[in-house]
Amino acid sequence: MNISPRSRGFLDLLTTISMLAASGAMLTVLLRHPPVDPVGAVDPQGSAGPAPVEISLQGTKQLGASSAPVALVVFSEFECPFCQRFNSAVVPHLRRDYVDTGKLLLVFKHFPLAQHQAARLAAEATECAGAQGRFWEMHDSAFEMPRRLDRLTFLARANLLGLDVPDFERCLGSDSATIDANVSAGKALGVTGTPTVFIGLNAGKALVSSTRIVGARTVTVYTEAIDELLLNRKE
Repeated sequence: MNISPRSRGFLDLLTTISMLAASGAMLTVLLRHPPVDPVGAVDPQGSAGPAPVEISLQGTKQLGASSAPVALVVFSEFECPFCQRFNSAVVPHLRRDYVDTGKLLLVFKHFPLAQHQAARLAAEATECAGAQGRFWEMHDSAFEMPRRLDRLTFLARANLLGLDVPDFERCLGSDSATIDANVSAGKALGVTGTPTVFIGLNAGKALVSSTRIVGARTVTVYTEAIDELLLNRKE
């Protein structure tokens, strides 16, 4: 079918108007409904804060030698997909190459996000397991089953881990001062999303952090920060 130049011009104008309207509608949707975990995925610079900050290591869940020269503190939770990625893609490398060799102290702090309804229960489950000496085992289990963070699943896992299940069940749902203290500490440091990682020199009772990394980054982002601290410490 032949279309006159005038008609074609009119159709082109309608197409342009429709595209502009669609773009405007999309912008409105994004402004009204931002992504659920924007901070978890984004930190374009990867990094360093304007000044070192001190983070208490007392009463925290730790992996590695307390005398390790460098410490890494991660504010995390168990329902966040970026935290799951960090735990599966980054932590194994850090444990093998730095924690197990005495170079790094790995520290976990809870920061359950309000929009993740099961995150608080999962944090309580790890703390309750920790009261029986099995924090890290429940920590790993929670990350392995992110879509099954419910009471019955945690009770079954507690049984598999050989915990005193009645004690574990009584503990679940109770207010945890540790979780609340971790969240307060994170907020004081400006943490708003997970995972948020601080890397710095281990001062014994505290971490003097010189690097802050937000989101699940590639393993080299973390290892380069650690290696730089180890190198500067030797010089």
